Amino acid sequence: MNLSDSGGGSTLPRFAERPRTHSDSVPARVPPANGPQDSNQSIHMPSDSPQNNQIQVLLFGGPRLFRDQAEILLSPLQGALLSLVFGTEEGQLRRSAILTRLWPEDEATHARHRLNQLLYSFKKKTGSSEVIRSTRDEISRPVSGISSDMQEYANALEAGDFERCTELLEKGFAVHVLNTVGRNATDWVKTREAELRRVLRRQAVRVWHFSVRHEDWPEARKAAETLLSMAPFNEHRLQQVLEARARAGTVEEAMEAYADFAERSRESGWSPGEKTKGLLEAIGTMPIGLL
Repeated sequence: MNLSDSGGGSTLPRFAERPRTHSDSVPARVPPANGPQDSNQSIHMPSDSPQNNQIQVLLFGGPRLFRDQAEILLSPLQGALLSLVFGTEEGQLRRSAILTRLWPEDEATHARHRLNQLLYSFKKKTGSSEVIRSTRDEISRPVSGISSDMQEYANALEAGDFERCTELLEKGFAVHVLNTVGRNATDWVKTREAELRRVLRRQAVRVWHFSVRHEDWPEARKAAETLLSMAPFNEHRLQQVLEARARAGTVEEAMEAYADFAERSRESGWSPGEKTKGLLEAIGTMPIGLL
């Protein structure tokens, strides 16, 4: 039986044939793709945090702000402002955009006054005007001197560390902003997280196709497992994991992926399609020594 990726268009070698090993294959180097509370108390930062004398912004599972490994507890509005400024790719926002997301129903003059008050309270809370900068028209973040998990996410994505990207996304993007400061801010958080997931999915698909073409099955496996984790009930993603695990690892690992999928799909009455059955048949008769 020939096994192929339904989106790739090319026929892959039979399982009975030994694919090239990772060391034999062309390296799959894919080009990179383009609830806080209001308090002055501080709590200790997680043990995997940066060194002292450093400011860190955590938006996944946050927003949270740390200085010298101690957390600065923010009000809901301060947390929303931090998320807007550090959660955008550009790193800067028009004041009008922030007003729309935080106070969409306020009269313009009153909303501008509230934003100025918020900026002042943020500066007072953090003891610095360098975390969030403001001009007459824009609010921005510094280009250096502050670490953030958004930058960590971008770096991991570029490096192909899909596992780290998934770990961050599983915490939820700016989850403490949801339903705390208004519908517009909540909608922005949901839209931004969907964008982050879409970029990760698109890059994982690129790596999958590239790796399959070059028979780099360890890299293909990473991409396939990321795609399945993002769509845990998608049978096509299961098929990719089955093939990649069988070629990169062992038959047992492939069958484990199938068993996990079947278990979580049991309540829906799912049964494997013909392609999945064919993959299982091929994997089940595949000599382990020829993986």
